[in-house]
Amino acid sequence: MNEALVSVVIPVYKVEAYLDRCVESVVRQSYEKLEIILVDDGSPDRCGAMCDAWAEKDARIRVLHQKNAGLGAARNRGTEIASGEFVTFVDSDDYLAPDAIELLLRIRREQKADIACGDCCSVGREEKAVFDREGEYSVRVFTGREACMTLQGWELYMPMVTAWGKLFPRAWILDDPFTEGRLHEDESTTFKLFYRARRVALTTRAVYAYFQNPDSIMHTRTERSQRDTLLAYCEQIRFFEANGEEALARAARDKLLNVAVDFADRGEEVFGAFLRSEAWQYRNPKTRPKTLVRYFGYRLTGRDLNKLYHKLIKK
Repeated sequence: MNEALVSVVIPVYKVEAYLDRCVESVVRQSYEKLEIILVDDGSPDRCGAMCDAWAEKDARIRVLHQKNAGLGAARNRGTEIASGEFVTFVDSDDYLAPDAIELLLRIRREQKADIACGDCCSVGREEKAVFDREGEYSVRVFTGREACMTLQGWELYMPMVTAWGKLFPRAWILDDPFTEGRLHEDESTTFKLFYRARRVALTTRAVYAYFQNPDSIMHTRTERSQRDTLLAYCEQIRFFEANGEEALARAARDKLLNVAVDFADRGEEVFGAFLRSEAWQYRNPKTRPKTLVRYFGYRLTGRDLNKLYHKLIKK
């Protein structure tokens, strides 16, 4: 059986302290039939030169230099020039388990899945991920709709919502590319890919080290970040409604209201303004009572009554 070519797309921007660690984790994969595409997204530091140096070391590496266009655009351009049957994404301050791609391919094949997903572990500046290659792990399989439903809860949200830590058919990314010019492009894209799938497989084994970089844009809650988060949640609702998926749309509306109260209570004014103006249209007769309490409680008091209640009962 011929091995499939996997394209690994790595957007690169202002990560010269972490880039070598990331690329090394890819070139040393146990699965070797790889095409590695480094997209230098107009990085103002030494990253562009570092990418070129890596291409000289390994013939599987290609480098694309472009003007800064953001993470979504970098992933899309990398996918467009790729030639693999499958594609996986790695953020350039993160890194992979040594057998990550081999494991995802095996899970995809064994479970007859369209998309294979792995778990992740979070690491700090002074930490190093320890990947357990010999330990036991389990695999859960979802229909595409069930995978979309996992995004409306929190238990599996992190390993499911991200673009990284997954193996996608490359053609699917070309059909449904990442949102460009916005933050939180994962949240406005991944659900569409899941919805298209017949089967989605998720392993409990960590295949990806998610670096908690305090300097990254994802750890800075700006007004732009808040607006793009809100927009992504609203897009999910409209997508499910347009496809006649009332159960998914109802769960997505419920989550939007809960997330809005949570963020507004943290002082994120974009969500506070949303709750005071537009949020009423996302209520319906089937909205959960607990969600309604949080929503109306915030409208009346400017506080998340659920958090306040749990603080009181702990005293």
